[in-house]
Amino acid sequence: MKKLQLFVLVYVFILAGSYSTIIAQDRPHNGNLKKLDQLEKVKIIEELNLDESTSAKFFIRFKDFKLRQRKLNTELDSLAIEIENQLNQKGSPVVLKKLIGEYQRTESAFHKSRTDFVNGVSDILSTEQVAKLLVFERKFRKELQKMMLEQGRGWQHGKRGKETE
Repeated sequence: MKKLQLFVLVYVFILAGSYSTIIAQDRPHNGNLKKLDQLEKVKIIEELNLDESTSAKFFIRFKDFKLRQRKLNTELDSLAIEIENQLNQKGSPVVLKKLIGEYQRTESAFHKSRTDFVNGVSDILSTEQVAKLLVFERKFRKELQKMMLEQGRGWQHGKRGKETE
């Protein structure tokens, strides 16, 4: 149960950090994102059964990948805000088309970065480990989303952080 509470707590902090990042792009990330990253690393090591040498090589690439993904995600957030502002201000179709193009290019770069990462670790990990990584990442994200939704429902019903029976 403590693991569930930790997951929920970390995810809520990340969500709060994401919203504040959108509102104030210059704010540095807090330590909660680091805690989630550490948790993810531990889970990956366990799931893929990585030895020390493989783990060191893998996480150098993983860190670079995560930094690229965060940068591209921040760009997507900024572009979405720009598009929304243009829509609210009844912006010109020419400007909107330009922003849509930029958004699509950034989104493509986001997906290409992921593909490049997976292809790039195939010289470090076995095929089975790459497959486990793909499944793990998907399950990890879904579990975080689920916990966040459950936590949100608890807040809506006045149960802030209390365990539900």
